[in-house]
Amino acid sequence: MSDHFYIQDDASNGPSPSGADNRRHVRFPVCLTVEYSQESPVEFKSFILNVSARGCYLQTEDPFSVGSDIIIRLSIPPQIKVLVTLTGKVAWVNKGEAPLPPGMGIKFDETNQNALRQLMAYLEGEAPLVDRKV
Repeated sequence: MSDHFYIQDDASNGPSPSGADNRRHVRFPVCLTVEYSQESPVEFKSFILNVSARGCYLQTEDPFSVGSDIIIRLSIPPQIKVLVTLTGKVAWVNKGEAPLPPGMGIKFDETNQNALRQLMAYLEGEAPLVDRKV
């Protein structure tokens, strides 16, 4: 069994009800603590349950509306060092119908390329996400 799965290029449709696997980007199952908001300062805390180079799934009981802008900050305790800050849009909302807990699918903006490369290299085991001197 694989330890990752793939995301459809068109994230706006949410998970495929047929279960068909026509995905092209590796999606890593994770449980990363994040802070997120529609604008700064950060207002909410939750978890990302999976992530790829194109987007992520953010668990929340109160998702933003489809099309809403979002800022996501991944950080590590106890020093709360921000690892990466990503921006995107809410592509789809799950209010509990999908096989995932309630939340929202996020499509990352194209402007996140450096942060996404750093995050993907970390998830693929190729590079540390945090400077070891910290």
